[in-house]
Amino acid sequence: PFSDHEVDIYLRKRFRFQPTTRKKAKIIVNKVPAIMARPLILNWIDCLVESHKKLEYSYQIYETIIDRWIKREPETFTKGKLLTLSLQIAQWMVDNTTTHIPASVVEEMAHAEEIELMPIVAKSRSLLNRNGKGEYKFAHRSFLEYFLATMVYVGASIPENESFLHAMSGFRSFFDEYVHLPVFTFMV
Repeated sequence: PFSDHEVDIYLRKRFRFQPTTRKKAKIIVNKVPAIMARPLILNWIDCLVESHKKLEYSYQIYETIIDRWIKREPETFTKGKLLTLSLQIAQWMVDNTTTHIPASVVEEMAHAEEIELMPIVAKSRSLLNRNGKGEYKFAHRSFLEYFLATMVYVGASIPENESFLHAMSGFRSFFDEYVHLPVFTFMV
């Protein structure tokens, strides 16, 4: 994680001769409360600064990153297919209380959505990565937290495993933003 001072140094170097852009980038980084997510946000800062969307909340920042990721993939994949696959992976992870998923399960899900995984995971800055055991995981835990909060918010899924959700501090932050409440009473 980067301290506030390290973020300032990075942004000063990255946008040395662009003070307006640097100011916008600083505002965006400050919208993400989780210090562990700062390197991820800084990795995507160019995309976020160039976005024409109003980025008022961290979930909007993640939506922008995910939209950009989807646009980079082959045109044969629709946005819906990749989002469905991501949500299915997140659901499987919460159901099985883990942040990794066997390749065979992901391949089965991808096959059902008519998605070829190799072009997706072979790229840098992909949303999905493989670990040394060949299991898939989200490139950053905050993506899992974002997808879980989205599923709960839209009512698609209310995980029974509350202890798993308690370990996901980003989940609570995303969900609180969705409902604009200071306290998430479901998990109190």
